[in-house]
Amino acid sequence: MSESDHKTVGEAIVELLEGYGIDTVFGIPGTHSIELYRGLATSEIRHISPRHEQGGGFMADGYARLSGRPAACFVITGAGVTNLATAMGQAYSDSTPMLVISPVNPPAENGHNIGRLHEIADQTTVTSDLAGFSEIAHDQETLKDLIARAFTVFASERPVPVHIHVPLPLFTEKAAGSWAVRNIPGPPQAEASDIEAAAEMINSAERPIIIAGGGIARSADAVQALSEGLNIPVISTTNGKGVMPLDHPLYLGTTLTSPATQDLLASCDLLIALGTELANTDYWTETLRLPERRIVVNLDDLLLERQPAVSMGIKADAADTAHTLAAAATRREANPLQAECDAVRAANADAELPETTQVHKIILHAIRDALPEDASVFTDMTQIAYSGNVAYPSTMFGNWFHPIGYGTLGYGLPAALGAKLAEPHRAVVALIGDAGFQYTLQEMGLAEELGIPLIVIMWNNEALQQIADDMSDAGITKVGVVQKNPNFQELAKAYRWNSAHASTLGALEAEIKAALAADGPSFIEIRDPEIRGSL
Repeated sequence: MSESDHKTVGEAIVELLEGYGIDTVFGIPGTHSIELYRGLATSEIRHISPRHEQGGGFMADGYARLSGRPAACFVITGAGVTNLATAMGQAYSDSTPMLVISPVNPPAENGHNIGRLHEIADQTTVTSDLAGFSEIAHDQETLKDLIARAFTVFASERPVPVHIHVPLPLFTEKAAGSWAVRNIPGPPQAEASDIEAAAEMINSAERPIIIAGGGIARSADAVQALSEGLNIPVISTTNGKGVMPLDHPLYLGTTLTSPATQDLLASCDLLIALGTELANTDYWTETLRLPERRIVVNLDDLLLERQPAVSMGIKADAADTAHTLAAAATRREANPLQAECDAVRAANADAELPETTQVHKIILHAIRDALPEDASVFTDMTQIAYSGNVAYPSTMFGNWFHPIGYGTLGYGLPAALGAKLAEPHRAVVALIGDAGFQYTLQEMGLAEELGIPLIVIMWNNEALQQIADDMSDAGITKVGVVQKNPNFQELAKAYRWNSAHASTLGALEAEIKAALAADGPSFIEIRDPEIRGSL
């Protein structure tokens, strides 16, 4: 839209978002946000109404994780913002883009509690630590600037949620001036001098190793070009799962939690970290012994600043930099780590696993065998998913997603629903536990309403089992970890889902295949003691 054309600002916002490529908005209309819906009524943008704002935020997260495209969330002042905040925290933790637009009370009242509907004295503070920025658009020109800035974050910086607060009076103003889409820069490219210095570090290293994270997960070709071109082994984080074929001789999988893998890392003399912050939730030990000499390629300035003095930080697109380094550095014909990698792979395969993890692994392989190769599994915070972060046989990007950093319960179902909306022709599964499922199960209503053939597989152990185990290990009497569940089969039927329960591996695979062929969504329940006894 080049000129205002007598539209309101609310209408102009929607039209501008469409120009920037937003095709889906998740939102629940409220009295303070209805001016946005004036624009949506005539827009090509698809509006999806979740049953709760948190669910809508998780849907936007799942949509973006699978497609790579940001979606928008429209929420009301106050309660809508706080309901969405948990989903924003999860998206921020895992570097997932999300555009949040909400009203805010008139500027003259900001900072005061005067009894307004949905009032927060300073609404920006609620989301400021959960977003790349959280700012009030005090006038139309500032609003246009903030929208352009949001898409600049998504395209050229660490992709995280952004939150734009629009004062209520601004929505109904007549849009003035140009509302044209602006040119958005792409991600920065590595300087030639940085590539030269990094190539020298690689050439001088005797035992280099690569850790690939979520920031390069979509670019398996770039990781493989660097790994194969220079004969360097690769480990991936959970968010980088699928970045190399499982059987690749240079790939050690998502095994950063393994003692054998950690010992190998400690013995290396150069780490090449591509698109990862190497957070504690990537390896689950107090410290991960890493080489002090590192090449860290990332879009996060703060992360780059935290590296040791002997390291090199490159603020650039990880995939492009990996391709460039592969061409600039010298291939090592002999890899001194290859025999050790083979030994680590064998040690990881032979490691004695807890009995519950062994059960999970068998079930995870059965799930994988029943699904198409490109199927996506969105998980929740549940023990079978923790096992799957390592054990699920992911063969490509998009097979496995987990709320790895913020770690909120209730993520799996709505995130999977959002992913299915993004790529309707791909099989999408939500793998959830009975406790986490009850955080957001109301979104079953939306899936049925839209006729989305989503598959939910619920691992039912009738407890917050991880916390129950942690209490036992700590010598604490179990409190608050055992719950009385509903009849999930009848619950699924009440939402008009296809419903089944699988008591054996064979039944599980059969039910998954039936769900893949079914009209509408399907719910499959696995009861822990029952299926464990059948193995």
